[in-house]
Amino acid sequence: MRNSIALACSTLALATIASAQTFVFAPDNAGLTQPSSSTLAWRDSTTGFRSQFIYDTSHFTSVGVNGPCVITRMRFRAANASTSVGGSYPGDGVTTGATVDIGTSASDYNAASTTYATNRGVMQNVLTFATLPVAAGAGLTPNNYVIDIVIPGGFVYDPTAGQDLLIEVAGPDFIGTIPTMSTGVSLAASRCQRVANTTTTGLTGTFSGGFCPVVLFDIVGPGGIPNNGSGNPLLVAAGNASYGTGCGLTSTRSFGELFPGGVGTSLDLGTGVTLFPNIPGAPTAYTAVAGSGAPFFPISGAALLSNALTPALMTDDAMSQACTLPFAFPFVGGSTTTIHANTNGYIALAATTATGGDFSPTLTDMVGATAGTHGGLPRIFPCWYDLYASRNTTVNATAGVYFNVDAVNNKVYVTWNDVGELATSTAGAKSFNIQVELSPDGTIDIRYGAMSVFGSTTQGKIVGFTPGLPSPAPASTDLSVAMPFSSGSFDSAPLALATGEPIIGSNMAVTTNFVPAPGLLFNIISTTQYNPGIDLGIVGAPGCLAHVDPGTSVYDTFLFGTGTVAFNVAIPNDISFLGVSLYMQSAAVDPFFNAFGFITSNGVTLTFGTVP
Repeated sequence: MRNSIALACSTLALATIASAQTFVFAPDNAGLTQPSSSTLAWRDSTTGFRSQFIYDTSHFTSVGVNGPCVITRMRFRAANASTSVGGSYPGDGVTTGATVDIGTSASDYNAASTTYATNRGVMQNVLTFATLPVAAGAGLTPNNYVIDIVIPGGFVYDPTAGQDLLIEVAGPDFIGTIPTMSTGVSLAASRCQRVANTTTTGLTGTFSGGFCPVVLFDIVGPGGIPNNGSGNPLLVAAGNASYGTGCGLTSTRSFGELFPGGVGTSLDLGTGVTLFPNIPGAPTAYTAVAGSGAPFFPISGAALLSNALTPALMTDDAMSQACTLPFAFPFVGGSTTTIHANTNGYIALAATTATGGDFSPTLTDMVGATAGTHGGLPRIFPCWYDLYASRNTTVNATAGVYFNVDAVNNKVYVTWNDVGELATSTAGAKSFNIQVELSPDGTIDIRYGAMSVFGSTTQGKIVGFTPGLPSPAPASTDLSVAMPFSSGSFDSAPLALATGEPIIGSNMAVTTNFVPAPGLLFNIISTTQYNPGIDLGIVGAPGCLAHVDPGTSVYDTFLFGTGTVAFNVAIPNDISFLGVSLYMQSAAVDPFFNAFGFITSNGVTLTFGTVP
């Protein structure tokens, strides 16, 4: 591997950072943005307050803090556009005032305790019963820092030791009007935990995962965001933007028909669709034929309940409790003994903790390529649509979703019995009856009974199957015209490159998907972009495009692997990179796709910055 990003510094006139004072944001995605806001972190409470803020180590390591640093100051930012007049937490130095400690957390942020003492690790006092002024909000976006706390002597913190950072604050009633504070937004996105109470002496608090205040740490030591020369961080937004297209074989085990939205639309699949496994018991593909037309297996027992912590009757957008099969059901991509039925007309072929349902069918989200409640699970789609399970219960007590077992014939059934839709609120006005039969050899029989026309003006419907991620999204197949047809037996798609944001002093994640055998991958970062790309037909690769110029490469690497190949690129901690754009592309050996024996990916523009 040749890593010449660093070697190209002279070419790009790059200089080493000389300043020892740098900065860290937590949450680290809040340098220029505001994930959320809250009045419940730093509080204005007549009984005082006590809060703990636990920040994951990754907020430091993501900006290159790869060893011990000294935190000398921490500043908290007001919410965007807030113009509250500010004031103070008054203290007498003896019995009342603001008390602030900083230290390591004995609990990981995502496994914190509601008991304050349990979370406290090695702590260092910063303020004791002090008067803490809070400036007025300036009304900016992003807004000004209204709470500014200098740490006497500094606090030594090493994020590579694995202990999260803990700030504990206790304060009296606020005098004045405290600005709303910028905060994180969720435990997953902001990687921090807030534990808070409305009394100064409380021993326990309540969780608000992710809603920790946005804090700027001044540090001395390795890494961090550079100084702008005025005692503040040099903030430049990093960016990554895909351009152009890749080439390569297109095949997918996922398939489906996307029926258009519109009032009065319906499915054109008659009594159903049957999917036969190419290898009974171990399918790698399906043959889709017109449905068997068999009558519905009778429903029995109670309708399925939701998968919520407290199970309840399924209504809108709900995932059912787990249904245990009497056999291991083999499907293309795997096998399962547990399924979940969703009110929105699909079956998850795996155990899941999801409680909701995806109500906006798209072919991309079918496989899980975008965020969704299904998380890229393998699924059967007898009719993916915004159905409403209990809509008709006032006119039909048996309306709902059912799971039944035919012990005699060793088959299982999932039935949407007289369910309604979200778009029509009148009970009994719409009725949809769908049943899916699963057999031990992997056969899937989708059956339609009485089906109203759809009432939504916008929502599409999907009928099909996916083994889930990383299967690529399929094109829509007109099932009624194509049947009988065979689905793909493997997943392949044009070579696809994706990267993280190139933040100086950190590692940029790089992923290339759909790398074919024999698994030799080549990556280039170049100073020259071709957009639109140059067709490589002249060298025997028609339809494959060069999106960068290898002759001006500043970084290249060979990697081995098929499918998804991931690695990291170390971005130098050098402010001369800020605002610089470079261009990246992958290429992979594929001796069977063209005479040249290579396929190429899309390009990615990399804009270097200090914050996401």
